[in-house]
Amino acid sequence: TGIQQLYFDLGANLQQMVTESSSSSWISRFTGNLNYRPRERLTLMLNGARETDTLSRLSRFELSTQALYQFGRATVSAEYRFETRKTFDQPGQGHTIQLRITRPFRVAF
Repeated sequence: TGIQQLYFDLGANLQQMVTESSSSSWISRFTGNLNYRPRERLTLMLNGARETDTLSRLSRFELSTQALYQFGRATVSAEYRFETRKTFDQPGQGHTIQLRITRPFRVAF
């Protein structure tokens, strides 16, 4: 990207499924990820995904943001995730907030 500690990637996956009744469906998934590390112990992430399936008439979109901060050996993480989906013309939405604190431990025998 030209900006130090900024990473960006895109991905796509397209797949055709053929069933026993000779009908076919297409499954597609597009992803995008943006990671930025403005300070040595802080990482900010933004991830998005768009998914479709013609057989189940699935249309799904997901967006998540996450901030990670490292305190010594412990890592504090705050994440917000938004999802909207439509399957067989039935819409739905989901919101998730997660707070995590992790720390590795050494065990010797």
